[in-house]
Amino acid sequence: VKFVDKTTRFAYNFHIEQPAEYGEVVKATDISVRVKSGKNAGKLIPSTPAFAPFPQGTTFEYNISHEDTDLEVRVQCTEFATSWDHNGEPSYQSRGSYVDLSMAGVVKKVETFDCVYKDPK
Repeated sequence: VKFVDKTTRFAYNFHIEQPAEYGEVVKATDISVRVKSGKNAGKLIPSTPAFAPFPQGTTFEYNISHEDTDLEVRVQCTEFATSWDHNGEPSYQSRGSYVDLSMAGVVKKVETFDCVYKDPK
């Protein structure tokens, strides 16, 4: 009498993903404002408070001279962000692009920049 071993073995592989801390993913790592033209071209405008990667919703103020009306704003997001929005509109640009702003004739202007993460799944 011959017995056949009918033991079946299965190998399973699985992958566990930990969700990211969303607040960290969409945090700006740098925001810089430079004068684009005129006698102060290239000058970096400091913010109040000084920029640091604060949580989303932090407001930074830039005091611009009346002579410096053409500005360049650069927003750098974390490596995990997929893009950023400017004033609620998708930028369709990489996470570290520039936006040109004109302050001509403007006393106070509010601009919003948000780092965005869109899960491709």
